[in-house]
Amino acid sequence: MINIYVQEFMEEKGRRKHQAEHEAGKKLLKKMLKQIYEVDDYVIESEAQGKPWLSSHPEIQFNISHSSHLVVCAAADMVLGVDVERIRPFRSQMIQKIFSSEEQEMFSRKRMNEEEQRRLFFQLWTLKESYVKAVGCGIRMPLKSISFSLDQGKIQCSQKQYQFWQTELQNQYVLSVCWKNQDLPVTEKPYLTVMDTKGYSGNGWAYELMNRR
Repeated sequence: MINIYVQEFMEEKGRRKHQAEHEAGKKLLKKMLKQIYEVDDYVIESEAQGKPWLSSHPEIQFNISHSSHLVVCAAADMVLGVDVERIRPFRSQMIQKIFSSEEQEMFSRKRMNEEEQRRLFFQLWTLKESYVKAVGCGIRMPLKSISFSLDQGKIQCSQKQYQFWQTELQNQYVLSVCWKNQDLPVTEKPYLTVMDTKGYSGNGWAYELMNRR
């Protein structure tokens, strides 16, 4: 089971921006660990390449991402990574810089308006980011070295030992999840419950990728 919590938080500007994002992630992780795993006390450390992990509960894998005023926390008993990005304008030079030749063809294969290009850009971008966060290599891995195809909503990746799931939130964010486990099928529409939003500004959701069996 992969549990994904999504939460709005009050966005800050300037020097407080990074601190606000960090605190929102910590609070959401704390809420998830208590509600899902009944864990109150835990210790977070960093691996050699910087990926955080629970040294006090190594059986629980987690990952956090944020964009604009939205923070996401995913947890499971397997290696995973999560990335969320607000759909927004991007520099056209980025297409050649970070996408494989096959991915670049997706932008020129058919006529797309500006909104469609933005959506495709962040669909591919978040898939790549979720993968590098899962393997724990961060920006040290050239993003061109991993390639995706999106065929009628089905995600195919050059890294066959990993699986992916993707959705849109509020019609303005793309959320992608990567995990190393080929035995976890997922539903097209994950189970959705409403979280307690105490301590946050805005609404909260709890997404669960459900095993079909």
